[in-house]
Amino acid sequence: MTAGGIEQAHIAAVLGISPPTLRKWYKKEIAVGAHEANAKVIGALLTNATTGKNVIAQIWWTKTRLNWRETQTVENVGKDGRPIEQVVTYRWADPVKE
Repeated sequence: MTAGGIEQAHIAAVLGISPPTLRKWYKKEIAVGAHEANAKVIGALLTNATTGKNVIAQIWWTKTRLNWRETQTVENVGKDGRPIEQVVTYRWADPVKE
């Protein structure tokens, strides 16, 4: 339950013991539960990424472990390489004619 992120008070309630009793008798499990779960997930991720069957795992691995990034550059320039000039023309309505 610790590995899944459940709070100690809730774990104690499920087991029918007090939180201090939980900490006294399950000290090791509380200390390593989340680390063991993380190790299992990382192992599964590594397997999925390296067998060629899970492209999402491969992308995640390269982004988080190799610092790869997807980048996109948008440049708004004209054919001559200069900034695009925008001209806005306002037409004022003549209230007498319209």
